[in-house]
Amino acid sequence: MKENKIKNAEKIIDLNEVFSEKIPRELLHIYEKEYIKKIARCNRFLSAADSVKKDAMRIDAKSVNVGSVVNYSSKLWKKLGAEMQGSIGKETKKFVSCITPDGAELNMKAFDACDRLAVIVDKTGAVSTMIIDRLRRYALGSGYDVVSCICSLDGKTVEHIIVPELSFGAFSSEHYHRILPKKERRVFASRFHTKDSELYKNRINFSLKAYRSLMNEAFDSLIGAQAEERKINYIFDSIVDVYDAVTEIIESI
Repeated sequence: MKENKIKNAEKIIDLNEVFSEKIPRELLHIYEKEYIKKIARCNRFLSAADSVKKDAMRIDAKSVNVGSVVNYSSKLWKKLGAEMQGSIGKETKKFVSCITPDGAELNMKAFDACDRLAVIVDKTGAVSTMIIDRLRRYALGSGYDVVSCICSLDGKTVEHIIVPELSFGAFSSEHYHRILPKKERRVFASRFHTKDSELYKNRINFSLKAYRSLMNEAFDSLIGAQAEERKINYIFDSIVDVYDAVTEIIESI
């Protein structure tokens, strides 16, 4: 009995050695802290980028001819030949884009079912959000279900819409969301602006440059966070090896 106890004690000592040698706890804490720091840094830059972009949109909206926006939206909706359904449509909100270490990625497959796609090329979103919001209201008011694609930066703004029953979509195209010419109808936001737009041109361009710079910093932060995550995962993979070693020791007792 005494000999068995001694052997078991020796096994316990070996078990402690396995954990201390193969799991670098201090490194794990360092990597976790760095990961949290980089994610927090990314969030700060994204928040700043969103603020700058909204400022550019607000300035750009000052020179928008709202009457032209209303007329265009109304004519575009009428061309779809959508009949009144006698009810109110249902709105579904979803994300078709996301912020990644590789940049702002867009899932264009979401628009594959759109035989007709209206693309509004708008660097600030001041015009495109107005047009898309009106089309969204027309569709819902006429009884058609609408898929509203939400901005991944602020989680609120409707950037694009899809009306499945009409095989129609409206897409806001800007620096991070671009679409290749195919079956869409393209219109440029500049046609909806008055001559006053020249007064704000330099300020808007400066804001957009700052916006892209802030976004790039956010992407870099995510790249750093991804690197830290790989280090953490490597350590956790070693933990699996430790438990395999522990299992062998337990089975040998």
